Amino acid sequence: MNFLPGEVSGGTITLPFGEFDMPESIASAVGDRGLVIVGLRPEHFEDARLVDPSKKDRGHTFEAQIDVTEWLGAELYAYVPFEMHESVKGQLEELDRELDGEGLRTQFVVALDSASRVRDGDVTDLWFDPTKMMIFDPETSENLTRDDAEAERIETENAEDRKRSLERAQKQDAQV
Repeated sequence: MNFLPGEVSGGTITLPFGEFDMPESIASAVGDRGLVIVGLRPEHFEDARLVDPSKKDRGHTFEAQIDVTEWLGAELYAYVPFEMHESVKGQLEELDRELDGEGLRTQFVVALDSASRVRDGDVTDLWFDPTKMMIFDPETSENLTRDDAEAERIETENAEDRKRSLERAQKQDAQV
């Protein structure tokens, strides 16, 4: 996950790659905080040229300088450098340690479709869906956007999947 500093003012959030309107659900979770940590997974970004027109309005496009690209099978990872906001640097480093990160880097990673023509050194337009942002309190590391009901549903599904998998394995062992 990418952890980025976010400065909040009214209904907008400023990230290292631009200023964007926050969805109402995220704005209400942020409350009156002026500074937050934003979590965005690499797969929540896309090459703007490849975004389905029907979903383009749900997200934001921004210009990015690509440092390095890396092919990983069917995906292309692109690394985008950014300037670290000094007021959250310590909190981001602590959050990275808590989540067993690989060390804080002043870059974020985007996972692009293999059809993307983005390459090392390009300046290109990227797209992201702001409803996918996870917002963390920089002082407590609390995930302000955690949906407890959704987390419980996922845990229940996972438990059911594990149970079915165990039952299949036991049935296969009995047949041997």
